[in-house]
Amino acid sequence: MFKEQSKKWQTDDRKGTNWVYEPKEYFYIDHKGLRFNFHDYRQRTDEDGFVRDFKEYQAEKTDADHALIPEALTQKRNRRKITVNSSWEYHKEKQKELLSTPEIKKIYGRRKDDVETGFGFVKDCLGFTRYTVRGLEKVRKQSALLITAINIMKLTKIGT
Repeated sequence: MFKEQSKKWQTDDRKGTNWVYEPKEYFYIDHKGLRFNFHDYRQRTDEDGFVRDFKEYQAEKTDADHALIPEALTQKRNRRKITVNSSWEYHKEKQKELLSTPEIKKIYGRRKDDVETGFGFVKDCLGFTRYTVRGLEKVRKQSALLITAINIMKLTKIGT
């Protein structure tokens, strides 16, 4: 969310979220004025079997004079396409609204002090960057050893 609020992200012409969208006629217009019309619904299944629904938009190949638009084609001379996951965009926008409230901003700001410093200490001082075991029970045991090591370090500081 914070990356999307940066100036670099908002001025990136390649991002479809920065293009003009016309909801009544279902088309996008990119920064060069090229129109991407709705083409089809698509689905993708990831390696875990989760199915995602997308809307596919294709660039208009010719202009009003039926002349070919070179910006509408890829290097391999195929028509440029973009895909948009409407439900993903909806949930992103909903979370952005929630994170923008003053109360939640205060809680999120505390996270940097409470959580991030602990993980930074584990990573920097103990050199722990990844688990070396598989399975939830083994990960719990390795985490317990890690926390025990941290507590022993704290005890030695108190004792000296």
